Amino acid sequence: MENAAALAQNGWGCHPEPYRDNDRSASRYSKQAREGVARLMIDLEEDTFGAGALGLWESSRGSRRTGEWVDPIELCEMRGIRIWVTTHGRLYDPANARDRRSLLEDAVDSEYESAKTSTTSTRYALQRREGPAARKEDLRLQAHQRF
Repeated sequence: MENAAALAQNGWGCHPEPYRDNDRSASRYSKQAREGVARLMIDLEEDTFGAGALGLWESSRGSRRTGEWVDPIELCEMRGIRIWVTTHGRLYDPANARDRRSLLEDAVDSEYESAKTSTTSTRYALQRREGPAARKEDLRLQAHQRF
């Protein structure tokens, strides 16, 4: 909804067949396929994308896997397709070195944030299974340990 409003503010319309996978994680920890991204890649590779810009709510929706996000950025550059990121309020041109760098930095940041979230979630799940004693262990170090 907010994506559509942002596009309309810029005088753009939504494609009649958008790529949607809002219910899927973009992280490397996800076990679900992202059919929308697979379809996007096919359309970019076959040059059947049919629009001048790819709109994303936030850049991490492209992917939270740095390597995976490079391919669509490169294909968008080859096809002259720009990338709109609603949360940035900005249209990026992958052919522009500064814009490309920003998109790639966002990919690295998103992958890092995803890894931090996964580590924290895994730790909390372990603590819930092991109970209060596991939480107390975090607060103690044995005197003979050296760092």
